[in-house]
Amino acid sequence: MQTLGRWVDRKSALGLPYSVWERYPMPRIRDEYLNCSIYLYGNKKQAESSSEFGGSGFLAGYISPDGHIRHLYAVTNTHVIDDGFPVVALNTKAGTRDVFEIGKPSWIAHGEDDLSVCPVDISISHHDYSFVRSDRFLKESDITKHYIGPGDEVFMMGRLTGHSGTKKNLPILRCGHVPQRSPKTGQ
Repeated sequence: MQTLGRWVDRKSALGLPYSVWERYPMPRIRDEYLNCSIYLYGNKKQAESSSEFGGSGFLAGYISPDGHIRHLYAVTNTHVIDDGFPVVALNTKAGTRDVFEIGKPSWIAHGEDDLSVCPVDISISHHDYSFVRSDRFLKESDITKHYIGPGDEVFMMGRLTGHSGTKKNLPILRCGHVPQRSPKTGQ
């Protein structure tokens, strides 16, 4: 069983010892993951004014063996696209937000996994972004090998309504735990 906290020894007002269980704080997440964040809106006007928010997502990239980016993808949930929010907002190096008017037909749904991707080609000189490398994705063999399952820590990144930023994306991170076994691996 994974330890999710620790016992901390203390003294009462009378000087008597006691212990308190303290949960570990959220672990520090690497800054590069914050720059992977994208926000999705229904249209350009909503994205520019940061209104009528539809969802969030991230950038993922495949890197060829020679070290060059071969493919970059915007990734989000299919239900966000199906609900009419295909327009992407991304931060710029100037500290503002830029908008990419991506139409719904450009998004590719992945079966029944509530996952959609859109191949993109974004200027590295003007936009402030990083991406999750595809070779860092969790594979089914990793789940089995490392016995990953309920109780293991995960983090989620996205937009908190009312705290999204008006000039640029300001994603939040939340820490949690895997809630149930994988239907594919049983772990």
